[in-house]
Amino acid sequence: MPPWGCIQRKDNPVTDPIKTRPDGSIDTQFYMARGRQARSDAARDMVRYVAPSAERRAAARSRRALVPVCAVVVAIVALAPSWI
Repeated sequence: MPPWGCIQRKDNPVTDPIKTRPDGSIDTQFYMARGRQARSDAARDMVRYVAPSAERRAAARSRRALVPVCAVVVAIVALAPSWI
């Protein structure tokens, strides 16, 4: 076990042995591709957080459409005792 407390596992990309090419140099293409994928995933997650899904947009649109109806119902109920 490393002194800093990490558990080395085969599926952990942080503690995996460094991937090398047949000539012994570090496989930079592999690590650049992995970094691009991680940045892409992070950007997608940020966009999903900021931009609501189509279902959430439709639900918000239907709630906004009901606001005038609810206002009319509240006004009728508020004025109803004076009509009686």
